[in-house]
Amino acid sequence: MSSFLKSIIATSLVLGIWTPSTTMAQDACQTITPVNDPRDPDDPDGEGPVIIGEPTELAGGANNCFLGGRAAAILSNQPDLQNRRSAQSYGIYASQAGGVADTEGFSGPLWVTLSARQSELDGAELDQGIATVGGDLYFTDTSIFGVMLQSDFAYQDGPSGTSFDATGFMAGAYAIFISGDLAFDARLLGGKSSTDVSGSGDRVDDVDSTRWLAAAQVSKQTQLDNGHLIIPHASVGWFEDKMDAYTLNAVPVEEKTIRYGQADLGGTWLIPITMGNSDGNVILGASAIIGFGDAAGEEVPDDLRGRLDLGVELFRGDAWSVSAMVFSDGIGQDNFESYGADLGVTLWF
Repeated sequence: MSSFLKSIIATSLVLGIWTPSTTMAQDACQTITPVNDPRDPDDPDGEGPVIIGEPTELAGGANNCFLGGRAAAILSNQPDLQNRRSAQSYGIYASQAGGVADTEGFSGPLWVTLSARQSELDGAELDQGIATVGGDLYFTDTSIFGVMLQSDFAYQDGPSGTSFDATGFMAGAYAIFISGDLAFDARLLGGKSSTDVSGSGDRVDDVDSTRWLAAAQVSKQTQLDNGHLIIPHASVGWFEDKMDAYTLNAVPVEEKTIRYGQADLGGTWLIPITMGNSDGNVILGASAIIGFGDAAGEEVPDDLRGRLDLGVELFRGDAWSVSAMVFSDGIGQDNFESYGADLGVTLWF
């Protein structure tokens, strides 16, 4: 039996964990390297940075590499809403209401996730992390509605000598709908970020950008005779990030908008386990992913690639759940790879 899958259940009060991630689109970064050229008549000793080519275009290339790498990391590593809730939380909601079928109310969990990863894009390393806090505000017997706040950081010190140090946030809402074995979730987030750009002795602080993200997923649960749960899924996500224009070392960098989407087809295999007084699952996952959009193939990956996930979750009644996941992304691609880990905790109240 094949184990199709998707990463799951990073739901929670998280401990940070180190993880590496992404390499892609070589040309976008290889063409941006400034060099000290002793043949330059204005700099015969080669002491100053001399950009070979059109300065505006090359400086923009470094900027695009950073924005593209950050976009891929944010979109690929969103916390999973559906898989971690479609089974456990509905049982919890029903038990809190005495098993009434048409459960409705405002009680739910507080969950926080934290993931961190290190990326490499054509020699340009990107350290990136995302922390998300969310909570279910309202539920019925077939739906959950909640809000989430997401904070992210990204740092890149590229081969061009230009470094980017950014922090940002997004806030929004999510919804989960369940009908029998089928489940659907969607989220819509929007926010801003601020980036400090430096290189060759110059620095520009607080370059603003605005961004938004939309994502949706549908899945179906199939329980086997041995208690194992197979959950195939299909999902799609879209991320846009518009960074303001700035000038570094007298070189203007134009306003840039990264538009990138991903489609994902895969599944999750949950294998029940018991540890002490807690129940749980071993989580195996596999997905086929393809990127699309204006930036695909330039600053972010667009070819078909694979992703594998491995993790474990433990939970006790309606009190708490914890999870840990590791993943490997970019399987089958030469110019993109991503790997990392997440930890999570959900507290019910």
